[in-house]
Amino acid sequence: MRFYPQLYAPSTNLAIDLGIGILNTVAPIYLSELAPAHIRGRAIGFCVAGVSAVGVIATTIVWGTEKIKDERQFKIPLAIQVALPFVLGLISLLLPESPVWDLQHGKLDSARRTFMSLRNDKADVVESEISVYQASIAADTERVKATKFLDILNRTNLKRTLTAGTLLSANQVGGQILVGAYSTVLLVQSKVGNAFQMTVVITCLQFLGAVTGPILVDKVGRRPVALVGFTMLFILDLSAGSLATTGLVTQSQKLGLAGVLIVFGFFNSASFQSL
Repeated sequence: MRFYPQLYAPSTNLAIDLGIGILNTVAPIYLSELAPAHIRGRAIGFCVAGVSAVGVIATTIVWGTEKIKDERQFKIPLAIQVALPFVLGLISLLLPESPVWDLQHGKLDSARRTFMSLRNDKADVVESEISVYQASIAADTERVKATKFLDILNRTNLKRTLTAGTLLSANQVGGQILVGAYSTVLLVQSKVGNAFQMTVVITCLQFLGAVTGPILVDKVGRRPVALVGFTMLFILDLSAGSLATTGLVTQSQKLGLAGVLIVFGFFNSASFQSL
């Protein structure tokens, strides 16, 4: 009897569980507060790329265990999925609190200690940075008091609100979630060679795109990256849809679909996820 729990994207879940706590949440927040301005964008972008790197490891584990003929095929990935986030959670307990959070809650001494350890005990730099953050926090507090939730629908804010909401909606419409989470399912149903091996290739290209994207954004700007990337994603969507309508009856059509998914993973990470 063969087990195929991998078809329901546990590799993606494993990647999310391993990466989201440290790489996709904690680290970007710290870097947004503490990294030097000239490298802040790339530093945060490479944290997101770290999630893609974990995805490569996760899909490789699933690819390897798929060859096992008994229940270990799904027990090994599930055991890793449970154990590693637990270890990372314990390690995160050793992290100091965000100094900006400390300042927001009146814990000046704790914030100063953290800043001193991060700034090589340069007291003048630390005091200057604390003063800047305190002024920013005070301004934000006053702004929040004067702001209501429904202000997002005001004419002055409506464009920003629609822009922020459009990205998440476009992520669904454009097929990014489908390719990212269910590429293995699509490939297995299409009978494309070794679907699990292809999934590893897709995640490798996603990682490459996640590394390339932040550099391109810094070098050429967000608009060119978005225009080129979104155009390519649209073309790839059309290609995937066209191949699907043929019924995927020939081997070349099946390999063509796999190629589209692989290239899609790269351009999605390099453009959409890097913005």
